Amino acid sequence: MIWGHPMATSESYRVGDLTLDVAARLLIRDSELVTLPPKTFELFVALVRRAPGVVSRRELMDSVWIDELVNDEALTQRVMLLRRALGDDSKTPRYIASVPRWGYRIVAPVQALAGEEGATAAAVGQAPATAKRRVGAREAAVVAAAALAVVALVASLPSARRARTAGLPTSLAVVPFTVDPSAEPAPHIRCGLPETLTNSLSRVPGVRVVAWSTMTRFQDTAIPPQQIANSLGVTSVVVGRVTEDRGMLAVMVELVDARNGSQLWGESYRRPKENLLTLQDQIAAGVARALRPTITAAELQRLNTSHTDSFEAYESYLKGRHAWNRREPETVGRAVEFFNAAIAADPDFAPAHAGLADCYVVLGGAPYGVMPPADATRLATAAAEAAIRADPSLAEAHATLALLAWSCKLDWRRAEEEFARSFELNPGYATAHQWHAEYLAAIGELDRAEEEIRIALSLDPLSSVIGVDSGLIAYYRREFPEAIVRYRRVLEVDPGFSQAALGLALALSQANRHGEAISILEDLAERSHRAPPALAALGYACGRAGQLERARAIRDELLGTAAERYVPAYYLAGVALAVGDRNQAFEWLFRAIGEPSSLVASLKVEPAVDPLRDDPRFDELIRKLGLDG
Repeated sequence: MIWGHPMATSESYRVGDLTLDVAARLLIRDSELVTLPPKTFELFVALVRRAPGVVSRRELMDSVWIDELVNDEALTQRVMLLRRALGDDSKTPRYIASVPRWGYRIVAPVQALAGEEGATAAAVGQAPATAKRRVGAREAAVVAAAALAVVALVASLPSARRARTAGLPTSLAVVPFTVDPSAEPAPHIRCGLPETLTNSLSRVPGVRVVAWSTMTRFQDTAIPPQQIANSLGVTSVVVGRVTEDRGMLAVMVELVDARNGSQLWGESYRRPKENLLTLQDQIAAGVARALRPTITAAELQRLNTSHTDSFEAYESYLKGRHAWNRREPETVGRAVEFFNAAIAADPDFAPAHAGLADCYVVLGGAPYGVMPPADATRLATAAAEAAIRADPSLAEAHATLALLAWSCKLDWRRAEEEFARSFELNPGYATAHQWHAEYLAAIGELDRAEEEIRIALSLDPLSSVIGVDSGLIAYYRREFPEAIVRYRRVLEVDPGFSQAALGLALALSQANRHGEAISILEDLAERSHRAPPALAALGYACGRAGQLERARAIRDELLGTAAERYVPAYYLAGVALAVGDRNQAFEWLFRAIGEPSSLVASLKVEPAVDPLRDDPRFDELIRKLGLDG
């Protein structure tokens, strides 16, 4: 059995009044957990290991972002996040000092702790093999968040809707595979193998499979798989272990009944790395047969997600997905390079085209604004259509075309058709339900949107992106206290997620809690180097708070930025509205329809434009959106 996750070798430090346990990934102060996002934690570890020496910016980027392309801005933002979490001040640092033009160093006293002392200090012990393993504070927080999400969301679904997902006869989660540190495979293989298995098994009829983005929260934790299963409300789990030695992959996989710990299926494999594609198909088929003994040959064929005979193409694709999952502009840009490399190696590789489409959707979206929407829409549409030409049964590509249809082309009928096709092909694809919820909200079907976003969360309960959309639906419903609760729930699990902080601030502003909203947005504007999304929201919140002079200054700053580079017209409309210039707000809104995004397409339900609804020009805006019927 490989049910248990082996504990890593102890490495613990006392850093001032903090206790750092590297293996358990815990940071404790006065018996309280200091929550850090994964990369922020790794940054702190890198600094502590070199204390009191100086670590250059380049060394930090190379050690924390292995095999990822990042810039100085990403490191600066991570250091800001770390200082904020520690309560540190860059001007009078207690923990982290900047070394101008070079890097950073730890200024607090650092002491390496002996194994037992470190384990005791961090409240994580090595239990006997027959005893129940204790779970640290970080792991407990993740489990609690998962359980809260499942209980609050799945249990509250109307019975007819719940039958589509949580009521299925079999439920499953693929737990992140463990590794041997001395023979650890590359990150894209270690993460790509269980991610691909998750996606394949989501196509098994009658099986609810928890999305991989939720399962990544359990990466490198000491939480027993049975406890993970209980927190997610699933009855079975797939656990595995993968190692790589001189080009050979060794994989052990088990399907386990989470209710009693009994093994339902298990197998060991040893294959050349170049045979990863067929290995994944064999594992998926073995698990599927154990779950559904009556599964047909045609249904098994649908599990085959490889779509290529080129290992070069598939490895590039896995690297692209690994970068894409970070959902940061610089890593999404890196994912574009990997997906293009996969397509160059195999032009008919449908998942690579679908991944490329998703990248352009993100890069052109209003929250990021990296590309003009027209360019992003054209590239995303071409990539999604290429994916469907290569494989008409690829549900993910149909969902992407649905999103593009309503948010970028205002083609509402085409969107509904593509969503229906995606659900027919894979009803367990959480992102399709998320985007469908956005679509339903945009056309004014807010009750149905609420049901749909709950389904998305039942499939992917710890997804920060879906959690933010859950807050957005409550915001559109004018349920601002509920929206605030939902955004804060996301931030409890993912403290550095800027979209959750932005949504929280806008909900607070609508609830007339202006001081809280402005404080959050000031921090976001600083961390983003005054990027248009945060700056526009800050200007809007200042206007609502009656700080008109400051709102005008922000409007002028945004207009100056727009003269030098692309700024979505939607943001300029928001700050014009904030300073009371209705004519200018309408001018920018009509211009925004020419560069549509999900924000523009959702004007029918957006609370921020409520002051404009009594103007005939607003009715004309809705007509131009095609939502006057």
